[in-house]
Amino acid sequence: MSDVQRMHVPANRLLLAAAINADTALVKELLQNEADPNTHDSNKLTALHHAAFSESKKERAAVVESLLAAGADPNAVAFDLGTPLHIAMRYGAKDVVSALFTRNASANVRDGSSRPATAPTPHYMLSVHAPAAPAAPPPPIGSTALHMALQGWRSAGALMEEAPGTAPDNTFITNLAASSAESEPSPTPSSPSPGKGKKKKGKNKYAAPEEEEEKKDVLSLALLCLDNGADANLPEPSGALPPRWTREVLNKSRETRQKPTALRAFAFERACVELQELAEADRAAAKSKKKGGKGKKAK
Repeated sequence: MSDVQRMHVPANRLLLAAAINADTALVKELLQNEADPNTHDSNKLTALHHAAFSESKKERAAVVESLLAAGADPNAVAFDLGTPLHIAMRYGAKDVVSALFTRNASANVRDGSSRPATAPTPHYMLSVHAPAAPAAPPPPIGSTALHMALQGWRSAGALMEEAPGTAPDNTFITNLAASSAESEPSPTPSSPSPGKGKKKKGKNKYAAPEEEEEKKDVLSLALLCLDNGADANLPEPSGALPPRWTREVLNKSRETRQKPTALRAFAFERACVELQELAEADRAAAKSKKKGGKGKKAK
C-alpha cells in the first residue's frame, strides 16, 4: 500500500460515517481533501448507499448531490442490497430518488436478491450418448427500482375488503388520491370530527403521520421510475409483472407525449380500477374456496 493510499483510508472511512449521518459540511470537506466518492465498506456499500440509508430527511439529499457532483457512481451494486436507488425506494426517500435520477441512475438495474441456488449436475447423471438439452433461459435475478417502489401494492387490494353490511375501507385509495393531487388528504369518516370554536394553531389534526406519508408515495415513486425509463415489462424474480396500470400509463404517455408524472390523475384512476378488480377477484376466490370446503364436508 502506497503512502497516498494510507493517507486516504481514514478519510474514506470517515466519509462513509459522514454520509450515513448526513453531515453535509464534513462530506464536502472530505471530498475536497481527496476522499474517494466511490469508497465502500466490506459489503460493497458506497457512500451513496450510506446516504440513502440516512434518517436525516433535511440533509441527506444535499449529501447525495455532493457525492454525485464529485463523481460517485449512482449505479454501484452492493450485493443483495442493489444500488443506492434500491435503498432509497425501499425507504421511500423521494428526495434521494430524485437526486439520483438527475445523475442518470438506472431504474432497470436489478439488485442481487432472490438469487436462485444452483448446483452442478453430478457426473454420474450425465450421459455421453444423450444429446445435451437446450439450456433454459435463467430466471431474472433481483428486483428493479420499479419493483421496489411497488412493494406491497398488490396487498393494498385487501384494504378494500368489506365486511357484510359495511362500507369498504378505502384508506389506501384515499391516500393515493391525496398523493395524486399533491394535497392534504381530506377527512375520512373514520377521522375525528372537527371541534367547535376557534382553530388551534400548530399541527393539522387531519394530517397523516410520517408512516402514512411514506405509504402515500407508492404512486409518486412509481411515476418517478416510469418518468426515468423504468421498463414495466421486466418481470420480478417470481415471474410476476408490475401492475397493469404502469404499462397503461406508459402507453398513454407515448400517445400524449407527456411524462407519466403529468398523467397523475390518469395513473390514479387506472390504479384504483386495478385494485378494485384485484379485490373482487380475491373475494370471488375466497367464496369459491368456502363453497368447496362446504361441499367436501357434506360428502
